[in-house]
Parts: sequence; C-alpha cells; structure tokens
Amino acid sequence: MTEKQHNILFTTILMVCVVLIFVLKAPYRNFIPIVWGGIGFALYSILMLMTWINLSKILINEHKDELLKMRIRFYDSRLNMSVDMVSLFKNKRKIIGISDEIKIKLSYFQTFLRLSIIAFIMFAVLGVLTVVITWK
Repeated sequence: MTEKQHNILFTTILMVCVVLIFVLKAPYRNFIPIVWGGIGFALYSILMLMTWINLSKILINEHKDELLKMRIRFYDSRLNMSVDMVSLFKNKRKIIGISDEIKIKLSYFQTFLRLSIIAFIMFAVLGVLTVVITWK
C-alpha cells in the first residue's frame, strides 16, 4: 500500500469507529475504543516497528560507512541491529541521498510514526467520547 492509501485506511477506520460510538447501544459501544486500540494503534505501531527494523538492517548492512561519516549512532549485535532514529532524522537530507530504497522506507517510517501518535491520542479521545455519550 502507498502512504496515501494508509492515510485513507486510517481515516476510514477512525470514522467508522466514531460513527459506531454514536449508533450502537451502551454495552456494545463501550468496546469501540478497544477495537480502535487494536486496529488503529496496534496495527500502525507494528508497521512502524517493522519498518524501523528493516530500515536499520539496510543501513547497517549496506551503508555502515555513510553512517560513520555522518556520526549517526547505531547498534550492531547478533540480537539487535538498530539505528538511532533521532540522529537519523537530524541528518535526513543526507540519508535520503544515499539510495531511493532508504528514502522510501524513511518516508513510510515517518508516516507510520505520525499515524501511531495520532492513533494513541484518538484512543483516549474515543474513550472519553464513549463515557460522555454513555452518561447522557
């Protein structure tokens, strides 16, 4: 899926959850924030984590010299291969110049990170909305 399709899917799932909160009766409505937490937050958090792991492996295995030149910290061991994403974002312009694959994966990572943060916030908002509607 493209980034635009991920954004559309995210928005669609969020809108369906909001509509279901207003349409369903009290006992069923209470589970909608939990469903959102599983579908919205968990899905995009897992996608973000998988993209970060794949991006780290590509950068460490194929472009270790460039990381050392740019002074981007990374951890390379048998169990863990990860790049410091804060340092990576500081040198984003230099990193995307290395290859198109890295540019695409970094773009996906940023999209999934943004959607995960929004999903976490919306988890709380949907919970509050459910409580407010139930108390009426």
